[in-house]
Amino acid sequence: MIKQDLGFISMQYIIIGNFGNHSVAAMQALIEEGLTELHFVYVQTGWEAAVWPERVRACTDYAESQGVRVHQLKAKASFAEMVRDRKQFPSPKFQWCASFLKGLAILEHLDDLDPACEAVIVSGKRRADSRRYANLEEFENEDELYQGRTLWHPLWQTTDAELIELIHKAGFNPLPHQSLECSPCIHTKTEGLASLDSEVVARLEVLEQEIGQTMYAEPIRNLSCLSKIPKAAKGFGLQQFDLGCGAPWGCGE
Repeated sequence: MIKQDLGFISMQYIIIGNFGNHSVAAMQALIEEGLTELHFVYVQTGWEAAVWPERVRACTDYAESQGVRVHQLKAKASFAEMVRDRKQFPSPKFQWCASFLKGLAILEHLDDLDPACEAVIVSGKRRADSRRYANLEEFENEDELYQGRTLWHPLWQTTDAELIELIHKAGFNPLPHQSLECSPCIHTKTEGLASLDSEVVARLEVLEQEIGQTMYAEPIRNLSCLSKIPKAAKGFGLQQFDLGCGAPWGCGE
């Protein structure tokens, strides 16, 4: 399924994700390649859905059973703390959340894990995910955001059916949504807001009242009470992150 430059076989491979569909599939693909020195790096944002830690634990147990080293990082400040400090929410136009929540923590950890910048950074993105990635290449050499490291997209030509197969091989069912590492995300669509659990709604409602602003066009209580909107056919794209600051840091993956 994936092409591998055998010159990389003794290097460290560092998967950036949060155990959503894409990063689980990428991890499984590398496991099946028989690569050693596999690492999985994710960030605890402090804004995850109540059910998400259970997903992380299950995926961590599987990863470690396959010899993958899992690195749980913690954002220097939680999403709520950053919102309070800035007295504003991020927006689709002005997105600052992922860079501060995830980017800083990831880069600092990479300095310790791979000080010579020789590791290969692994992303689960695919050409099929959105128009932005239509010309995605398997490798990006000397990626600027990752301090000159090689960025590898092992799933770049993977179809939805192949993605599902990899997830099943890892022992999981495909999720009908992106990673819930941040819930809700500024990119969460209306139907997603109408499906939030009560704990998440209450948490955001308190934050909105504290800073006197809303995260979306209306208070979250209004949006979460909307009638359930029929879901479109299930897909695995990352379109909502196309222009977002979280795209380089594996948001949704």
